[in-house]
Amino acid sequence: MAMAAVSMLVWIAFAPGLDNQLMQTWDTYDYVIVNPHIRELTRENLLWMLSAFYMSNWHPLTWLSHAIDYSLFGTEPFGHHLVSVVIHWMNSLLVFLLTWVLLKHTHDAQNPDQSRRHLMAAATAAALFAVHPQHVESVVWVAERKDVLCAFFSLLTLLGHVRFVHAQGRSRAAWYLATLLSFLLAIMAKPMAVTLPVALLLLDIYPLGRHKPKSRGTLYKPVTGLLVEKLPLFAIAGIASLATLWAQHSAGSVSSLAAYSLDMRVLNAFNSLIFYLSKLLIPVGLSPFYAYPDAADGSTIQRLLASLAAAMAITVLAAMAWRRGHRYWLIAWLFYGVTLAPVLGIIQVGSQAAADRYTYLATLPFMILAGAGFAGWFYRVRGAAKARWLAASGLVAVILLLTYQTRQQSDVWQSDISLWRHVVQMDPGNAYGRFRLGDAFMLFGMPGPAVNAYRSAQALDPERLWYGVNLPGALLAIGRYPEALEQVEVLLTHDVTGGRGIDTLLVQKAEALIGMGRMEEARGALREALSINPNNATALALSDSI
Repeated sequence: MAMAAVSMLVWIAFAPGLDNQLMQTWDTYDYVIVNPHIRELTRENLLWMLSAFYMSNWHPLTWLSHAIDYSLFGTEPFGHHLVSVVIHWMNSLLVFLLTWVLLKHTHDAQNPDQSRRHLMAAATAAALFAVHPQHVESVVWVAERKDVLCAFFSLLTLLGHVRFVHAQGRSRAAWYLATLLSFLLAIMAKPMAVTLPVALLLLDIYPLGRHKPKSRGTLYKPVTGLLVEKLPLFAIAGIASLATLWAQHSAGSVSSLAAYSLDMRVLNAFNSLIFYLSKLLIPVGLSPFYAYPDAADGSTIQRLLASLAAAMAITVLAAMAWRRGHRYWLIAWLFYGVTLAPVLGIIQVGSQAAADRYTYLATLPFMILAGAGFAGWFYRVRGAAKARWLAASGLVAVILLLTYQTRQQSDVWQSDISLWRHVVQMDPGNAYGRFRLGDAFMLFGMPGPAVNAYRSAQALDPERLWYGVNLPGALLAIGRYPEALEQVEVLLTHDVTGGRGIDTLLVQKAEALIGMGRMEEARGALREALSINPNNATALALSDSI
């Protein structure tokens, strides 16, 4: 009954996302729409999936997942979204099972009251996981298939480890191999899973208690033994980490210290820890893109320092709770921090300060604690039926409210325009959001609004000339030829595109000159474009027409 209820919540919460389009102004375009390597399940494409560092990452299982989808649905959005929701549904059920088996290690599972308590706790944790709005980005953005897929195998890894701990004889070796395989598949879906060996060590300490010989008897193993036991997992994690860093560096995705200083990265990392917790507790104002904090803004620095102090305070309080026997707070906090470590921005990839998708698995311990805490209180209250009824009603109301918010957040991802409009509404000063909104307007044949969006991005961040890279095309589309020519000259003079697409810029220069009646100059620009790329179809057509 409980698992059926959780299943129903998943489909109610994410039903709106099934009708969303595929995002063409963000990673889905390169991942699915124009990726030739997922269009057929050929030997060559399978080898590419295993070896490629496309889009700055190595995740062959994710590519395989997209390839299977493409073979079934082509570029029809519904099927791609459906598969992501199905995986999220399975993840929610795995959260139910994981919560159940972990709680069995903290109480007498044979006690009927404890069994009912575990059921309520597992159902509550799974329901929170199933419908929390922070998970929308991971589920409804097709490019984040890697997130839900990685979480699926990560949860299997955690469950497999628990079974391994209590297995005997040959089945113990079988469960160890199953855990190892699940971990490898998780990394092949998304390298963020490299922290799982540390997460397993945390589980060994609590609730499995494998480091305490008196309380766990035959389950006891010294800490050094626990580490040795996980050496194969650490070896896989190390290789995957090095490969990912190499891929991101080679693709130019890793930002330099000149772009983001080390002190700002550290402050932003601690701020992210508090930021994600705040959105977990009060999931409002969620955005697909959170801009990096401005180091020159004094109020921003104060906020970051406050987050640093808050993170330190939580660590101290959790350590104090540990000394008093409440070990779950410190384990939950460490699991959360360790799981987020690869994406906290010490090695900064991209220009975002944070992303909701990073919390998909990291916040799970707090959901488990919420479920266990509610169930524990509910069954401790004796002879107070009214209080228990009110508490249960309150929990249902919270879950329904989260479900409603998730449905609303899913609508944000309905189209490219709705996505970037929402980013700008949440943060009017977000230059990147305005730039992408301009791209979305161009995608839908709206060059006028696109020009306004590009100009707004330039005004907010005039030093980042890249925000004007798509402006000439929009200006040409509405006949503003002198402005288009001026913008092309800026892009060419400052080599904003890094030497890429110079022939395209020269063609745009020619189009602007043609519009201004300067034919001879236009011919010169076209000759230059063709000297760079003799196969430029637009340049060839224009050369024949003038």
